[in-house]
Amino acid sequence: MRTVFSLLGFATLLAVGACVTDPVTGDSHFSLVDWTPEEELALGREEAPNVESEYDGPLADLEAHEALGKIVGEIMAHSPRRGDLEPRLRILNSSIPNAFALPGGFVYITRGLLQELEDEASFVFVMGHELGHVEHQHSMRSMSRNAISALPMAPLRLIATGIFGREETPLIDLAGGVLSAPSRIVGLQFDRDEELEADLRGLAYARTLGFDPNDCLALFDVYARLGASAGGASLATLFSTHPSDERRIAELRAAIAGGSVGDRTSSPEYQAVVRALSERKGAFETHDRALERAAAANPGEPAFEEAVALVERAIEEDPEEPLFRVTAGEFHVMQERFDDARRQLTAAFELYESSGVGGGHWKVPLYLGVLDALDGDAEGAIEQLEAAKVLYPRQPIIDQLLVAVREGTTGS
Repeated sequence: MRTVFSLLGFATLLAVGACVTDPVTGDSHFSLVDWTPEEELALGREEAPNVESEYDGPLADLEAHEALGKIVGEIMAHSPRRGDLEPRLRILNSSIPNAFALPGGFVYITRGLLQELEDEASFVFVMGHELGHVEHQHSMRSMSRNAISALPMAPLRLIATGIFGREETPLIDLAGGVLSAPSRIVGLQFDRDEELEADLRGLAYARTLGFDPNDCLALFDVYARLGASAGGASLATLFSTHPSDERRIAELRAAIAGGSVGDRTSSPEYQAVVRALSERKGAFETHDRALERAAAANPGEPAFEEAVALVERAIEEDPEEPLFRVTAGEFHVMQERFDDARRQLTAAFELYESSGVGGGHWKVPLYLGVLDALDGDAEGAIEQLEAAKVLYPRQPIIDQLLVAVREGTTGS
């Protein structure tokens, strides 16, 4: 009998509990969970440090964050959900061209994409597009779809519970799985209608802020150029969450037609940010070549020495960039040149601190913790590793090292 009631409850969840309302349009959509703004914000806050660490942390440039943060704040001032979102822009120090957002209003753009957006209208479109995904709760719907794909097994689990008399409630376990399933929200896929909804939000924001929405279409020229420079890789591969095709562009042109056209141009502040990144592009390319060489070699091999020389050249070209020193420190750890490693990692820490941006690269405290452990300073190692865990909570190697150091101090 318990099994029958459980199955009835399961059917009720699918039939009734799945009706949610789009906060922007008021349309109803199917979903396993009706998310509250508080739950969205909590999920965004939980995911933020992991996502930021996976993209090499924030760009250590306070002026750039402040200048672009003002633009994002201007966009958010017109959002229908401005009362329940917490806008926060982070420029991520990754050469991978991308932009995305987390539930709650955490918006990201990588250095690799930003340096290509010469027109502020394109930046507003990109940020408006990503905020559109947040406003429409697209990530939540995608998470629900992913969970639904696993539902065919749920009735069998419920039946097994009734047969074997276990007291656990698999339905509750299933709901918990829906809440915690995605380890990479950034990798969630949106369908064509959701991408169009987000595009329309981007256009609306560009128009509202006084730009010519036709200027936003220059973004797709950027995508095409980046795709070509990636060795002919398709945009579906290069921008897996941002598909670009003729139909999408045609839909945008149709949405633009007949609407108002503004004459706002790129601000000097925005131009200064992009120009500064463009001037530093060469040093970052040198750094990226160092990473490529090191990935294909072992310490002691000529190719690895070439990688070390390349990252040292990047430091000479841009001595104030902490990411280069993080990589140099990592290379020196691999070479067992521990004094050199500590010197570079300490310099990276100081540069992150002095930037005023907050956060930093998780590998700085990670490797400093390793070096402290090798020096017999268990207390210092634990402190550094715990700092690394704050920056990258989901990185398993940090937990493994913490266990190893703590076991070493107890002799167990």
